[in-house]
Order: sequence, then C-alpha cells, then structure tokens
Amino acid sequence: MSYNEFHIHAGEIPANGRKLSFSRDSAWTQTILADGIYTVTGDIQFDGEATSRGQSVLLQLHVSVPLNFNCSRCGENSDLAYETDLSHLFVATQSDALSLPVDVELDPELDLSEGVGRKFDAEDAVLGAFAADIPIHPVCHPECTGMTKSMNTGGSKPIDPRLAPLLAIRESMQVAEADAQQ
Repeated sequence: MSYNEFHIHAGEIPANGRKLSFSRDSAWTQTILADGIYTVTGDIQFDGEATSRGQSVLLQLHVSVPLNFNCSRCGENSDLAYETDLSHLFVATQSDALSLPVDVELDPELDLSEGVGRKFDAEDAVLGAFAADIPIHPVCHPECTGMTKSMNTGGSKPIDPRLAPLLAIRESMQVAEADAQQ
C-alpha cells in the first residue's frame, strides 16, 4: 500500500480472511481534522482483518491514534490514546441495485459502501468512519468539572475572554442556589 491508497481486491482475499496491520503518519488525517480541535501526535496504527463475503468484502479494523487537544470543559491541554473499532462492508454491484451477501446480518454499527467490480478503495471509508466516531467535544477526563473560579481569578492560566460571560452566568446561578438553600 502506498501513501493515501488503501485498496482491497475481493479476489485476493483467501476464504479464511487476510490479517491486516499497517500504519499511517499524522498527515493522513489532515483532511478530516482540519477544524483544529485535535492534533495527531504520532503514527496511526491499524490492525484487523478483511474477509471475503462472496463478491463483497467485510473490513474490520482496530484503530489506535495518539491525539492532543484542549479540553472542551476546562481548556487544559491533554493527550489521549484514542482507540476505536471500525467495521465496513464493501458490496460489489453490477447495476443500480444493491445486493447484500446472504450471510451478513445488518449490524447498525456496520457501514456500507458499494462499488462496481471487485476492487474497493477503502481510504475514504476508513477516514469517514474515524471522523464520525471521534468525539466532537473532547474532555481531559470524564470527571472534568470545567473551569473553576480559581482559573479566572489568580489561577495559573488567564481565562479566555470569550468565556467570561459564561462564568458570570455560572456565578449568578451559584449565588441563586446558595440563597435558595438558606
């Protein structure tokens, strides 16, 4: 496989499947991570299997991606070893009608692509599945409470001025809650 090419040919996959293990550098994700939320800090690792289903191919991959981002709650810079499993069925068609292999149950997590012939380009399918699976609002850890008052006054990092109105609303809600408890 050369850079930015990931083709699967159904006729080259043995009956018992083909194990896959390959990596891509961080530039591979530039098109889907162009919004700047994440930075890929190392190679992306893919491990899995391609299985022939008649004229179709079932691709199952475990993807490991080292990411860096700013927490969407507290703004702290964080690293994440993101891992996900992707399943994609490439269905060969000879016409406008889509025909699924008989032995494949439609799993709601299974993505489908159709193509004419027996050669499938998996690049866009894998990138698209990864982009759909990655969190839109990443957090440094699930228990992150967001910005604290100390971050705004005398904390080690100055607050982003765009967040000041939100902190004012939060403070007024906390005062109202304290008054209600008394």
